[in-house]
Amino acid sequence: MIQNGSKALKFVEDLHDKVYEQFLEEISTLKKYIQNHGKDPKVEFKPWNFRYWAQKQKKELYNIDDEKLKQYFIREKVFNGIFEIVKRIFNVSINIVPTFVPSKGDTNEHLNEIEVWDKNVMYFEVSDIQTNKKIGGIYVDLYARKNKRCGSWMEQIVYGDIEKGIPHIAVLNSNMREPHEDEPALLSHGCVEYILHELGHCLHVILYKGSIKSLSALEAPFDF
Repeated sequence: MIQNGSKALKFVEDLHDKVYEQFLEEISTLKKYIQNHGKDPKVEFKPWNFRYWAQKQKKELYNIDDEKLKQYFIREKVFNGIFEIVKRIFNVSINIVPTFVPSKGDTNEHLNEIEVWDKNVMYFEVSDIQTNKKIGGIYVDLYARKNKRCGSWMEQIVYGDIEKGIPHIAVLNSNMREPHEDEPALLSHGCVEYILHELGHCLHVILYKGSIKSLSALEAPFDF
């Protein structure tokens, strides 16, 4: 573990020094690629044009197509793999729980099911393997829909108290394209990164054992 701020800063600075020359080299290569396509080699890179040219270069020079890579990131396998990593590191299990969307006239008791707000929302229960105690839950809302906020983010909706048997509850949100009914649920490599990032925040919420709320999860400095 890093243990203190000075070590964390040194880690970041050392990483910067190791990759900076490679970064400059890759930028130079990209500008030459743009020049070879009849564009201005002095182009000023912005978020909206850098990714465009980087994708074109990657596909043409290295034969890497992000769309074709999706076949290796099937949603269920991605989550199973991530949860296995979490299990090995934190000694917690994460298991999916059946869900239902309430509807008018529904008289079903929905025993052992979790109510959700959309048919595509999943719910995962987090348990401490050693004590077999339920310590948290994570709603996963991956797909875009009308009136949903843009981007990827997480939020805490229940501040639990494990000693009192109240689990912490978090929501992992994103805006990926919903697959058609006849399509497998595939994720891009970028989407997998988003999930890992936001899941880290969710785990921070659920695994925090301190008594100082101001140091817990969303109350801590952003993405520290």
